[in-house]
Formats: sequence, C-alpha cells, structure tokens
Amino acid sequence: MRVFRSTKSGIRVHLDPAPRIALVRLAEEMLELLDGTADVETAAALDPAVQRLIPDAYPHDPEASDEFRRLTQTDVLEAKRAHATAIRDTFTADADPLVLDTATAESVLRGFTDLRLVLAERLDIHEDGDEGRSDSDSAFAQQLYWLLGALQEDLVASLMR
Repeated sequence: MRVFRSTKSGIRVHLDPAPRIALVRLAEEMLELLDGTADVETAAALDPAVQRLIPDAYPHDPEASDEFRRLTQTDVLEAKRAHATAIRDTFTADADPLVLDTATAESVLRGFTDLRLVLAERLDIHEDGDEGRSDSDSAFAQQLYWLLGALQEDLVASLMR
C-alpha cells in the first residue's frame, strides 16, 4: 500500500475516504481519552490504555516513577494531544492534493504509534507476535490496528527518502 509519497514539496497523501474517516474518528477518541487524564494514575486505573500510553519510567521503583511522571506528564500529554490533533486535522483537510511538511508528517507518525498502542491494549496485544482477540466484536479494531501498522511503515519509508 502506497499512501505517502515523498515529493519536493513534501509528503503527498493518497488515502480513500473510508480509512480517512476511521483515522479521524480514532484521533477524536484519543483526544477524548487524553482529556480525562489530568491525573494519570487515576485515569490509568480506569482505562489500561492510558497506562499503555504513559508507562512507568521505572517499573521497579514506584517512588522514582511517580517523581518522573510528576515532572513529565504534562508535556507528554500535550505532545500526545498534538499528535492526535495532527491526524485529525490532516485527514479532514480539504486540500487536493494533500501534502504534509516534515514536521506534520512526523507528528502524524507519532500519533499512529499512540493509536496503535490504544488499539493493542483493547485487543490484548502485549508482545510482538501476539494476535490479540479475534472475536467478531474485535474484527474492525484488528483491521484498524493492521492498517495503522501499514501506514506507519509507508510513512517512515517516505520520510527516509
């Protein structure tokens, strides 16, 4: 799948409307999830996907982990919100052709990673090689998870050109 192409003017995007709509919806869901994370520990207890997005820096040292989170969580959450916003804004843009500058493309790429982390948590994917849940309720989430992986790979290749 070639969605992203490196050009002299930036990264050109060619993506059909259905996956664009799905990406926008995922980004909006991410923004909703992040809006409820003023207190990461409480939010993580309510939704394990938050813990996946903002893992403990020092899992064997809770005190150091708490201190690190206290010092960094605001910046980390702001960055994740910015990446989700970049995805939403990119895939709702009316531009034809849609061309991303490097900074926006990199933000979208980071946002794809965040979206995959949330989907992986929802699908019980925790390690390389995990297939996750495969029930009928999870089929669409599985497709989105694999689509995001393919988009990541394609965007990385385009950025490296």
